Order: sequence, then C-alpha cells, then structure tokens
Amino acid sequence: MSDFFDVELREVSPSFKLSMAEVNKLLEASGLRYEKLDYMAALFNDDGRALACGGYSGTTIKCVAVSEEARGTGLSNKIISHLVNRLLDDGNKNITIFTKPENEEMFASFGFKLIERADKAIFMERGGGINEFVRSLSQYKKEGNNGAVVMNCNPFTNGHRYLVEYASKHCDNLYIFVLSEDKSIFPADVRFSLVEKGVSDLGNVTVLHAGNYIISNATFPSYFLKEYSEVTKAHTQIDVRIFERYIAPALNIRKRFVGEEIFDKVTREYNASLEKILPEFNMDRLFIIPRKADEEGDIISASRVRKLLAEGDFEKIRMEVPDVTYDFLTSDAAKPIIEKIKNEYK
Repeated sequence: MSDFFDVELREVSPSFKLSMAEVNKLLEASGLRYEKLDYMAALFNDDGRALACGGYSGTTIKCVAVSEEARGTGLSNKIISHLVNRLLDDGNKNITIFTKPENEEMFASFGFKLIERADKAIFMERGGGINEFVRSLSQYKKEGNNGAVVMNCNPFTNGHRYLVEYASKHCDNLYIFVLSEDKSIFPADVRFSLVEKGVSDLGNVTVLHAGNYIISNATFPSYFLKEYSEVTKAHTQIDVRIFERYIAPALNIRKRFVGEEIFDKVTREYNASLEKILPEFNMDRLFIIPRKADEEGDIISASRVRKLLAEGDFEKIRMEVPDVTYDFLTSDAAKPIIEKIKNEYK
C-alpha cells in the first residue's frame, strides 16, 4: 500500500514519449484511448509506471483512468481533485465529465451532479451550466407546435436550405441550432452567419447557437473525432436525451428534423438514437428528409463542396450553395479557409 502514497504527479504531453507510452497503456487497459487534450497529468510510481491519469479539453474532464492494482487507494480522487482545482483556479465555474456509470458516486463527491445517462455512460456537471443555458433560451420561446434542426453547416449548402424549407413548412416555428464548437474548417462564427443570412427570408425560423449541450465536445465528442467506436452509441444517447429533457421543453419543440445520412456512420448512429429515444419523451415525430441532389444528379453535401473548393471548381460550387455562401466563398475572407481545405486534400 505504501507504494501508492509515494507517487509523483506530472504533466504529460504527447511529446513526452516515455510518459505518454505509460499513459496509453493505462488508458487501453481501462478501455479508453487518448484524445487531444488541453492538459493532461498522471501519477507515476518510482519505476516510472503510470498508476492514474486524467486531463481536460476546454472545461470537460476526460481520459480518467486508474490501474487495477491502484483502485481503492485514493489515487483516482487525487487526480480528479488536481484537475478540478486547476480548472477552478483558471476561473471556470462549470465543469463537465462524460464517464462510466460506476464512477457516479466518486464524481458526486467532488460536487458533480448527474445530468443524463445512457446504457453505458453518464454525463455529469459541476456548476449548473445546463440550467443557465435553458434560462437563456426562454427569450426565444414561442407558442405552438415547434420543431428543431441541429446543423454544423461546414459550409451552408443548398441541401441545408432544402431541409430548413421543408421543416419550416411542417411546424409553427422552427429553431435551427448551429454547432458552436470551433472544430470544423469553417469557423463557428462564419457558419452561424451563413445560416442566419441564408434563412433570413423565412419568417418562422430562428437561428440559435448550439452552445455546450447540443452536439458539443462535452456531450458528443465522437462527432468531432469522426471515428465510430464502441462509445459512439452512448455519446448519441446522451446528446439526444439532454436535448429532449432540457432544451425541447424550453422552446415547445415537438418535432425533430434531420437529413438522411448516406455517408457518415456517426451521424447515422445519431439518427438511430433519435428514432429510438424520441418516443420516450412523447415527441410528435422525427422527420428524416432525403438528401437533395444538384442538376447533375449528385447528392449535395458540405463535404462535396469542400472537395470542389480544393479543386477550384467554382462553376459546380455555384450549383451547390445559396448566394450567401457563394458570395462568402469568393470573398477575400474565405481565402485562408480555402487554403486549409486545399492542404487537407493534398
């Protein structure tokens, strides 16, 4: 037991190859894998072996693992305490964690409260951010049988516009939530602006920032990793349940609209979770809208537009996007973004 008291807490970076190798072993043994983090630390014994580790991205604690031999020794509390105190010292009032159900009691001892659970995961937070977010939505609440669309729009295409037009005709008021995470080629502020301008002629549509509780790095990290794994299903379940339990009632949302997903397995899993979970919340209906094709019969998608940008084919792009998007793509402001896209396709 004394070995577990004689440990050293060290910051770990991917550039620290020996330390990182130890952390990866620990994560793998716990059924986890390393994600890109803003900060990570681990507890090492005298032999340089990692006994516990954890880190955070933004204000979300991730990659918390403890070796089997060190469980029940207090090392997990030590690493979590270090992470929470570091985030608090940086002025963060709200901290979240996506973890296994068996860790609920441990995180509760640090002031975390359960927000939602899935089959194999739970989402907890410390600070009451979900309540603040719901209160911020109250100013947009409208009476009626309302609907919602959640979009990334990287960038905003004629396909997105088609989905919005369809949805707006099938509900009294439509709320579009544009993802707030800055993890796409097109920055969050650009994506939001394109959507807002691109639907401004539709009188019953309100465009809102998705914030930290709708397909965010906290609630649905698999979406941004774009890799399907065993935990993806849990991520989708958590995200859908948070929306339906907290956000939908705040805005009288009774319908969800999504585009039919042909290419992306992660988004297909999200749509499947919607189909399964919505009836639990007495939602009126889930609408899955077939993809729109261009004049040549090609399915319109944001990924296709990015590929055309890499190829410099603005003639075809003109067929794929609304005027507001085309005007932006041909402006000086878009040049750095297009250069990044070209580099990705090299």
